[in-house]
Amino acid sequence: MRPLYKINEAIVNLFDSFRELIDENGEIDPEDLITYNKAIDELKMDRKAKLINTALYIKSLEAEKKSSKDVINYQKMRIQRLDREIKANSDRIASELSKDEIIWDTECRIKWKKSIRTKVDPDLIAMLPEKYQRIIHRIEAELNIIKADIKQGIDIPGASNVDHWELKIE
Repeated sequence: MRPLYKINEAIVNLFDSFRELIDENGEIDPEDLITYNKAIDELKMDRKAKLINTALYIKSLEAEKKSSKDVINYQKMRIQRLDREIKANSDRIASELSKDEIIWDTECRIKWKKSIRTKVDPDLIAMLPEKYQRIIHRIEAELNIIKADIKQGIDIPGASNVDHWELKIE
């Protein structure tokens, strides 16, 4: 099937050629008029079919889009459920495993990993020197810079480095 613009172009050309059907007496041969009308009808049918097919294609795209959104929503819910299960089971292991205990097996290793996280009193962030602040839509503490300076022995009011334990299952 021809593209819609080609069908429309053919209709315009056919309308423009109508004057050619008129003879020098201002009359139109009935056979020519029948042929002309058939051509117009065929082009109109082609145009209608093209528009309907395009509309049906759009409907199928919208159905596929909805189906894809449904799959995405299902996957998001599944990820949330899996996150809850992981947390619940990790919490169960964490409550049973002492900080210095390591469990080895051929399939996995369970241990605690110690890291340092920097905490800053939210009420004191605005009083931190500019070096320790970043402005997004609100003032936030620059935790990495604060952590490094505390490690170097610089006293920062309202900030401290604290031990953070994270359960690692490898």
